[in-house]
Amino acid sequence: MHFEDLTPQQKEKAIACKTPDELAALARKKGVRTAFTKDITNTVDGKEAFLRLALDPKGECDRAQSFTSCPFGGCYLQLARGAIWPCQVAAHHGSFARRFGYDMHDAPADSLPLESIGSTDDIETFRRMPHPMCRHCDNDALTVVPWGRSKLSADEWLSSR
Repeated sequence: MHFEDLTPQQKEKAIACKTPDELAALARKKGVRTAFTKDITNTVDGKEAFLRLALDPKGECDRAQSFTSCPFGGCYLQLARGAIWPCQVAAHHGSFARRFGYDMHDAPADSLPLESIGSTDDIETFRRMPHPMCRHCDNDALTVVPWGRSKLSADEWLSSR
């Protein structure tokens, strides 16, 4: 289920979480497993924070450079729609594109269909290379932002360059 498919009441409940712990507790209650990475971006002035992606809906970034500078590239594979994806942007960009009217399409090379995997070598090769979807990430413009409620606007996720 995508966010835009929720009722207004469900949306309000989903975005009411004020801390990562509240979000994780809500997810657990719904039977969803979550994991938050602990790294240097977790606090800003002593307050919880997270790494804000900088998306380029036009896809004008150099995909090899984006992959090389990506904090997620090859490390946080996603399982979605019967395939392995290199990151959360590639796996879940459809929700962002539909919500805000951007034309971001993945290519066949952006995912590894589960039925095509013959060995772990296939996964290792897949995770170590830049993908067409990488052109939509301006990883040189990532920012750390305080944890807080989303404004539900595209500019929270768009590259400012």
